[in-house]
Amino acid sequence: MPLKTNMKYKLVLLVLLPLIVGCYVEGLMRLGMTRNNQVYFQLASLLHVPWIYGGGMAIWFFVGRAFGNLNMNATKSFILGNIAWSILISLYIWQLLLDITSRNAFLVNTAHYYALGFLGSGIRIITLFTNDIQVSIALIIAYFLMLVVFSLGFYSALKSKSSESNLSS
Repeated sequence: MPLKTNMKYKLVLLVLLPLIVGCYVEGLMRLGMTRNNQVYFQLASLLHVPWIYGGGMAIWFFVGRAFGNLNMNATKSFILGNIAWSILISLYIWQLLLDITSRNAFLVNTAHYYALGFLGSGIRIITLFTNDIQVSIALIIAYFLMLVVFSLGFYSALKSKSSESNLSS
């Protein structure tokens, strides 16, 4: 059964929500620096702090549930939900393999913005093992945390769908 157009837009928006929030926070930070205005920094921190300390995870769990509730093949739904994730982590790893002078700042920054909600957890995981924090490693850990949280939401929706169908039959 094909998805309705408005549902497609909602799903695209859900998948791109981490990128939208990350870009918005970064934009407010840049405005605060360029205009030397504390109001922009305060607005950015109002978004950034809840996003990085649990808000991003909660929303990404919800996104996983939304894709788990779709009336389509579970594998196809899982891949659709993680398409932006897989493209951005692939581009980021590719950029890490390049010489630092030949990296594309837009691709690297886009990858940072997308995983911003999980970066704090990635840094906390690194600090369990070392005091030398490298943002590139923290970001890769953040991406894998995104996959784990999405998977938990996705499979919880599949489980609730199967239990509902068992109750109705």
